[in-house]
Amino acid sequence: MQAARKQAKGYAEAIPDQWPPFLIVVDVGFCFDLYADFSGSGEHYVPFPDPRSFRIPLQRLREEKIRSTLRAIWLDPHSLDPSKHAADVTRDIATRLAKLAKSLEGQHNPEVVAGFLMRCLFTMFAEDVELIRKDSFSELLLSLRFDLQIHDDLDAAVFNAYDWPHDLEDEEILQRLVDLNHERAEEESRGLIRWLRPEFQNPQTGPAADKQTEFEIEDYEDEKPTGKKTKKPKATVKIEKQPWPKTLPERMVAIQAALQRHDGPAEAASIATYYTRANKTEVALLLETLAAVGNVRRLDDGRFAAFK
Repeated sequence: MQAARKQAKGYAEAIPDQWPPFLIVVDVGFCFDLYADFSGSGEHYVPFPDPRSFRIPLQRLREEKIRSTLRAIWLDPHSLDPSKHAADVTRDIATRLAKLAKSLEGQHNPEVVAGFLMRCLFTMFAEDVELIRKDSFSELLLSLRFDLQIHDDLDAAVFNAYDWPHDLEDEEILQRLVDLNHERAEEESRGLIRWLRPEFQNPQTGPAADKQTEFEIEDYEDEKPTGKKTKKPKATVKIEKQPWPKTLPERMVAIQAALQRHDGPAEAASIATYYTRANKTEVALLLETLAAVGNVRRLDDGRFAAFK
C-alpha cells in the first residue's frame, strides 16, 4: 500500500495548477486508504482523518457516515478540512459577540462594554482551565436570572483577586487592566512569564522548552535608478515558540499577548508564528473577534495592532 501511495502521489504531481486535496489508495477487494493535504502544496499528505481510522475496509461502505465522507471527497473535498470547521465555529462566536456588543453599546459606553465582554471571556477561560471551580461561572450566570446580588459578589471577588479598592470607576478599572497588560507584555518580552498553572499552561520542560525558532527577514534599500532593489544584510529575529493552547479562551489570551510582543502592527500569519501548530485562518478570526470587542485595533490595511 505504501508503494501504491507513492504511485498515487506521482499521478497527483502531474496534475497542473494545484495538487488535489485527497489521495485514495485502493487495495482491490479489501480496502481504501485516505490521505489528505488541504494546503495545496502536495508536501504533507497525511492519513485522513487520523492514523487510526484512515483505512476503510469494504464492509464499512454499508455505513452512511463512510459513504458521506467518500461522497464529499469527490464533490466538495474542502468541506472536510478540519481547520474550516474550527474557523466556522470561531466566526460564529465572533458574529455573536459583535451583535451582543452592538446591542449593549446602545445603552452603555463602548469602552465599558468592551471591558465587560473581555471580563466575561477571561472568566470563561478561567472556568475552562479550572482556575476556578468547573461550571461555577455557568452556574452563576443561570443564578443571576433570579438573584442580582451575586453580580455584586462577583465584582467583590474580582477586586479582591487583584487587590484593588472596591470603589473604582469603570475608567479606572480599564486603565488598570491596560497598565497590567502592558506590564505583563514587557515582562514576557524579557522572557519572564507568570504561569498561573505551569503544569497545564507550559507542559514542556527540559531542553526542548528552551528551543527557539529563527526566521529571516529580508529588507531592501531604496530603489536605484536602474529600478532594481538591493538587499540589505538579513536580520535574524528569534521567536520562542509556545504550544498552541487547546481551548478557545486560552487562544484569545495567547494571540493578544503575541500581538503585544510584536514590533508594530501584524498580520495573522505573523502572529501564528509565535505558536506551534497555530492555524493562521483561525488566528485571523480570533483577531477579528478581539477587534470586535475593542481589545485590539484593526487597521485599514487588514493588519492588527495592540493598544499602547
